[in-house]
Amino acid sequence: MAEDWGRVMKLDQSVTVPFGSFTGCIVTDDWNALESGLEHKTYCPNVGVVLETATHERSELVDLTP
Repeated sequence: MAEDWGRVMKLDQSVTVPFGSFTGCIVTDDWNALESGLEHKTYCPNVGVVLETATHERSELVDLTP
């Protein structure tokens, strides 16, 4: 059973990842009761998650297949 939570931390953000630059994005903090730590995720319009960061980890969007 998953017990995930999230909170919107920032609105209207800009971000650049290997795939490109995006505006109008939101940043969330996500966590759950089963694992320690906090993830930060950046969601951009018409794309979805383009950046995820957690303790000692970073994932960036490098390609998009329609």
